Amino acid sequence: MSHKYKVTLWTVLPVLILLAVICTVKMCNHAEPLSPQEILAKQDWNQDELAFALARNFKHQAGREGRREVLEHLQQQMQKFSAEDQDNIKIKAITQAIDDSIQQYRALKPEEKSKLVEALQRRAEKNCENVNKMNSQQRRQMRDGMNSKVAQAAARAMQNAMVNKLSPDERRDFVPIEKLWLNTIERL
Repeated sequence: MSHKYKVTLWTVLPVLILLAVICTVKMCNHAEPLSPQEILAKQDWNQDELAFALARNFKHQAGREGRREVLEHLQQQMQKFSAEDQDNIKIKAITQAIDDSIQQYRALKPEEKSKLVEALQRRAEKNCENVNKMNSQQRRQMRDGMNSKVAQAAARAMQNAMVNKLSPDERRDFVPIEKLWLNTIERL
């Protein structure tokens, strides 16, 4: 395997794992008490507030009600900032969502953790199947997207979390999923 391919592979894997964890954990829990209406009503945002709101909507407690509208509103608010500031906001949101997801995973009962890991495994298998169905142009577009500044930062944040924030037992739980994601990335 070439060096460029390995770098791309190790950059994309954590991003895909993060997205799968966030989506699965999000589906398994209840909405937090903050309402989407409060977010939609707010028109004056600073970078930290936007990052927090984005991270909150990545988390499983955000619920599905009004999520698309909230994300569209937050995207409009981000347009008020420079491209570099927008990337920094997204990176802060991803890092916070990872940290929050780890804390929430640790708060789950053992049987809930097992269900979550199984759901993540199923999602990783489905994503692998979807990549197999992609044509070469779709695969190239996906590879190109994984080379963006935000995707690279998300990959570094996920790698940092996997190595420095998860316990050995937690890492062991995610090894089968990681192998599936690696297989998926290799097919790109």
